[in-house]
Amino acid sequence: MIENEDDIIAENTISNRNLLACLTFCSWARGVSYLRLFKQTRSLIRLVIEVVKDMKAFAIVLFMSVIGFTLTFFSLVGNVSYLTL
Repeated sequence: MIENEDDIIAENTISNRNLLACLTFCSWARGVSYLRLFKQTRSLIRLVIEVVKDMKAFAIVLFMSVIGFTLTFFSLVGNVSYLTL
């Protein structure tokens, strides 16, 4: 089966945009890490890195809480047709 040429072009465009977004973020992160070279920004960059590290545990707790409340809600509501996915 030969796919439609427009679908292939659209898929490549989306893939290119995703790749560009990832590369842009990586370049930005690398640029920010170079700010550690300066005395004025060294402590601020270290602070941001520590905050991101500490956010991992909070994100796990938040995710588990959201899942728990979601399951509780759907078990209380039951089978309602307008809530189906």
